[in-house]
Amino acid sequence: MAGWKRRALVTALRLARDPDAGDEEINRTQFSDWREYNDGLQERCTGVATDQILAEHRAAHAELIAAVTGLPDSCLLTDGDARFWLRPLLAHTYDHLNTDLRPVLG
Repeated sequence: MAGWKRRALVTALRLARDPDAGDEEINRTQFSDWREYNDGLQERCTGVATDQILAEHRAAHAELIAAVTGLPDSCLLTDGDARFWLRPLLAHTYDHLNTDLRPVLG
């Protein structure tokens, strides 16, 4: 989760520089190689202590929230709904909650 939040942070920082970047460009940049990205994250996290992972997640989450807070609404919403690039912040954790997170965190 921390890795995906860091990836969304890169997008948020990019949107801070160019708030008019379109969904297609942003989504392609953030999600184009998601399988390879996930595989790499899993390999890098194998054997890392839970407390280290949790600390990294908290840090990534805080940085992403700070970056998103300064963005104009147009960077966050499309037709009243959250733009897809926000998925790592809004929904991705829940995708993994029961299958991956709860068993590790207890």
